[in-house]
Amino acid sequence: IFILSTSSLSGAISLSPPVTQVDMQTPIAITSAIRNTGNIPVTTNLILEVSLNDLIVYTQEASISNLQVNNIQNLDFGSFLPQEGGSYLITLKPQDPAITQDISTILYVGPHATAEFTVTPEDAFPGDVQVKGNIHITGAGRATGTTQDPLVPLIKEAIQKGVNYAQPTVMEWHNRTRCYGCHVQTQAIYGLETSRERATVDQSVTRTLFDALKGWQKADGSVGPGFGPLTETQLALWAYTSWHDKDEAKPYILRSADYLLARQSGDGAWDSGFWGGWWDSRVSSTAITMLGVSDAYILSNDTKYSTSINRAIQYLLPPNLVSPSNNMELAHQIIGLESGLTVITDMTLRNQITSAINTLVTQLKTNQRSDGGWGRNTNYATDSLITAQILYAIAKFEEISPEDEAMRNATLFLLNNQAPDGSWYSQNGIMSTRFATTTWVIISLPIAFERLGGIDTDL
Repeated sequence: IFILSTSSLSGAISLSPPVTQVDMQTPIAITSAIRNTGNIPVTTNLILEVSLNDLIVYTQEASISNLQVNNIQNLDFGSFLPQEGGSYLITLKPQDPAITQDISTILYVGPHATAEFTVTPEDAFPGDVQVKGNIHITGAGRATGTTQDPLVPLIKEAIQKGVNYAQPTVMEWHNRTRCYGCHVQTQAIYGLETSRERATVDQSVTRTLFDALKGWQKADGSVGPGFGPLTETQLALWAYTSWHDKDEAKPYILRSADYLLARQSGDGAWDSGFWGGWWDSRVSSTAITMLGVSDAYILSNDTKYSTSINRAIQYLLPPNLVSPSNNMELAHQIIGLESGLTVITDMTLRNQITSAINTLVTQLKTNQRSDGGWGRNTNYATDSLITAQILYAIAKFEEISPEDEAMRNATLFLLNNQAPDGSWYSQNGIMSTRFATTTWVIISLPIAFERLGGIDTDL
């Protein structure tokens, strides 16, 4: 067998802003995310050229050094100021002659224009409310501009590869065992449903799994064979909430939520019914249950669910509970509190929750390792499953900016640590299979995609 060494790069160029007007004198910031798509490390300079009508008006150079296979590096090419209108061609050219692919995009600089941006509705609580935006522009020629972070196409690619790994893996297990695997079907449903708008998902896979999960629910709302009924039902409820057809999922959500409401502890927490994995603490079990119970309230408007959420919030609010070095439980504490924000309308309590989340996010940022990830605890090596859960927690927080460095570095860590087959694994050994970590990553990356992607506009 002869393996040919191949140097190859791919990536995307980001322009901020992506379109402008000639009389605005707006500097255009240019950045890029470059991935090594060959099979050997790459070291090369890259020349950025901005041209109008075949005349180069701006150039800048950056370098990558020993970029490992499948890894990504962010590059900054500074800013340039367009002096006249037109469609500018922006091209990134590797100087290594073995790399033949250029990366390019278009910047449109148009005449003077005015615009009005409206949203409907104008006010909404965090949750699943659909908000529509409209941009009405007058006085400009038609061109296309997309506000896109350079990581966005790489995230979409990683999600698709993760989906392609997860689908046959879960179906092989499901068809072979024909039993409820607790986290197996539930994480697959949640990951594939979360990814369905960002990747091509085989709907027959999710339908098969969801129908099975419905069939495993008992009359009392519990789910599974009963080896650990609390955890089995908590994970099932969580998966039910991810289903795209809320009318279909609603009766299953309410029955399992009622089962768990009857088992909420006096201090507002829920115990774990199965010790091990990523759900093996009261904080973790409480957070995952709150995601389901808050959805039950949104679907039913029944105050018994909001009362339960209020009790759970009091359990999760700092300064009690979590050690500042326990990264996994800090993330779960945030996830639980964030679910409370979808239910709570009292502004005093909402402000208290938001302040607590900010404190917890700050602690996680302090704990973040130099490679962009986190381990289960601060003295553990970086772990992809933990990093995915923390990315999910941070990216869901409404006060996090798309430019947040911790979120971007965590996203980059996950992109750089995806295996060629599309999977990830838990370096801390929290879960024994690549499938378990991969499904959590495809849960978190679509949330990061939404935060980083911003609003896409065709102008």
